Amino acid sequence: MEPGSPAAAGGQPAGRRSSLGTALRVAVSVALVGWILRKAPLHEVLEALRAADLRLVLLALALNPVGYWASVSRWRLLLRFDEKGGFRPTGGFERPAFVLSQGSLSVAGPGLDSAKLTLLLGDPNFSYEGGVSVLRLRILEGATELMDREFTALGGPAKLGTDKVTGKTTYAFRTLSDVAMTDRVSLGYSSSKGAMKVGLSAMDLSGISAGEAHLTFEVTIGERVYSTNVTFFESSPGRYGLAIP
Repeated sequence: MEPGSPAAAGGQPAGRRSSLGTALRVAVSVALVGWILRKAPLHEVLEALRAADLRLVLLALALNPVGYWASVSRWRLLLRFDEKGGFRPTGGFERPAFVLSQGSLSVAGPGLDSAKLTLLLGDPNFSYEGGVSVLRLRILEGATELMDREFTALGGPAKLGTDKVTGKTTYAFRTLSDVAMTDRVSLGYSSSKGAMKVGLSAMDLSGISAGEAHLTFEVTIGERVYSTNVTFFESSPGRYGLAIP
């Protein structure tokens, strides 16, 4: 069994998980209906049913599958898949999407703090030119700015390709070596994979909240600004991650 297969990921066959999920949804629905009926006087419920227009009730039931179909169609319009049904980051979105998938922060003192981040970026209109496109990274906690670094000059040359499905240009680049005394940045991104790796060092995160910190990560590439919010939890003194302790 391959590590990435559904059964390996969840520890049980996908069909069994689907059946359990369906049974759970049905049980919750029945419980909610039962709770509502217990709260409402039975004679009022029966009276409402007798007064209901049967034609409208049947119409509502008939339109329910149409709602599901419309929802599925909407997501098919928003996302693109390859011929095997796999999602492709390049041009796979009709609009930009940007999230932080993995991250850790180390707070050891001014000039000693660091961060390792993995972000996912999908943008059908992504564009980049090394040394020309603006590169900037900001980290904020509410109105408090923890870091603001513009590093356009570090933009390395882009390796260009072409997405086989959409025909759009793909970009892959890494920043050059950073010799700054503070807020050093290392960033790499591949639009064909949608993966962005960021390494930060020589930072000052002394303004971060203890316990948990609700942070905003803002990355500027060219004329486009990508922003995402995430909560980091302090698992041990000076060590922050995404897992709830």
